Amino acid sequence: MLKSLGKKISSPILNKLSPGSIAMFHIGRSGSTVLGNLLNQNPNVFWDGEVYHTYVDWGGQKALKKGQNPSIDPVKLLQVQKIKARRRYYGFEVKFYHLDRTNISLPDYVQQISEQGISHFIILKRKNYLRKIVSSYVSFDKKKSRLRTIYESDHHPADTKAKLHQINLNVNSFTIDGSRKSLLDHLEYYQQSFQKLDTELVNKKVLRLTYEEHIAQGPINGYHQACDFLGISRHPVTVQYGKTNPFKLSEIVENFSEVEKTLNNTEFEWMLYE
Repeated sequence: MLKSLGKKISSPILNKLSPGSIAMFHIGRSGSTVLGNLLNQNPNVFWDGEVYHTYVDWGGQKALKKGQNPSIDPVKLLQVQKIKARRRYYGFEVKFYHLDRTNISLPDYVQQISEQGISHFIILKRKNYLRKIVSSYVSFDKKKSRLRTIYESDHHPADTKAKLHQINLNVNSFTIDGSRKSLLDHLEYYQQSFQKLDTELVNKKVLRLTYEEHIAQGPINGYHQACDFLGISRHPVTVQYGKTNPFKLSEIVENFSEVEKTLNNTEFEWMLYE
């Protein structure tokens, strides 16, 4: 169905309707939901969020268990989704592992979506990959321990206080984003993925944001940067989500000393204390 729809909708038609499209790359737990929500409040933007999530994380689970890739063409899906934006910017989010699971390389993906009219790219980077990992694992552990239902969000309203949830992190092997690796391998994967992305986006329209500078210090900052990047007005918006894990890593990770020992004398050591 997706493939047939993709063939019927041509890029020139979509480009006449919309001023452009925005692909935001991130690794999760980076403030993407907050920023995307703010952009979606702007009348000049239609923000579609993680368009691959349903197919890769939910609908693709049966295929993944069988060692297969989910049956989705990530580029043709965008052809269908973009029509929702009409005369607004169309924005969506993609994670590196979404591409891994749909069996398309990063270079091929960037080339193909550029050909389909994706005109602007946002890199939302959480510089501290370790904090991303811990935050993801906390979310996973909450689900596993049945402390929340499947319908509850990973985020909470901005006016509520986060609760500490402690975890034990197996530094030798644990699963994040459907991939089982050691702690160091997970960290290196994120670093290498961002480096490859920088290479692929040379000569593209790119806005580089970080969680630490443009979200954690006040997400309106990141929102304003994005508006200026797109050349649209800074329409008044309201921050609707707060931080989910504002605690020190030493408070969240019960075996922090083991994690500390693993990262000592590596390029990732600084991530332990920020």
